[in-house]
Amino acid sequence: MSCWYRSPVNIALSHLSALKRLHRALLALAAMTAAPAFGAEVYYQPVAVLTAENDSNLDLDPNGARTVQGYLASVGTLVGIATPNADATIRPRLEYRDYPKDSANNRLEEDLDLRADYRWIRSSASLAGIIDHRDDFNAEFANAAFDQINPVKPTAPETGKAVIGQTRTSVLLLPQYNYKFTPTVAAGFSGVYQSLIYAPSDTFGHVDFKYFVGRAFVDYAVSQKTDIAVGGFGSKYDATHLVSRATGSGATL
Repeated sequence: MSCWYRSPVNIALSHLSALKRLHRALLALAAMTAAPAFGAEVYYQPVAVLTAENDSNLDLDPNGARTVQGYLASVGTLVGIATPNADATIRPRLEYRDYPKDSANNRLEEDLDLRADYRWIRSSASLAGIIDHRDDFNAEFANAAFDQINPVKPTAPETGKAVIGQTRTSVLLLPQYNYKFTPTVAAGFSGVYQSLIYAPSDTFGHVDFKYFVGRAFVDYAVSQKTDIAVGGFGSKYDATHLVSRATGSGATL
């Protein structure tokens, strides 16, 4: 008799490898978009941060735990691409946490922020995105720093639970398009795509899922101070490892 088993370590490595491939694809896409543009300007702003910390109970153990010291190194680059009709900002970042007396909590985390805006004579399009691979405990808490690239996030899933040693890979993409038929009449659509993957899998405490929502609208400018918009939306939620699905739709005014 033979059996096949895929360890949590292999699962985590495969998720990390997929995330790295997605990072490279997005960076290559941005480079190809900017390359043929006339008058494109590209700038880089590297950032490095070193931090030392002292934790009295790093694992939040109710029975108490020993005090440990930790060190955090963060490196990243802010990449800006500007043309007469388009702007793009990409910020990849790597962060490593090292605890010499508690190596089980050592973590390598990755995240990528991106935003691209393009303008035509009558229309405009944008794409915002946040991709990260983080420790579950750190992912549960929103960063207190203001995000200048994507300041408003439409969803912020928090479970209220944290599993020691678990990681969370999150993908959030926000496309949008607007078109002006006349100076007073416009139409457009926007969407949200979100995916969460936990490793190792924890079906009862954390649910892997994919979420989609699409919105379309028509806008009429009654005056310089007043406009009326009508539209509709549709959404879908699909749990990856459970039979749990939900759909929604509606109209807006």
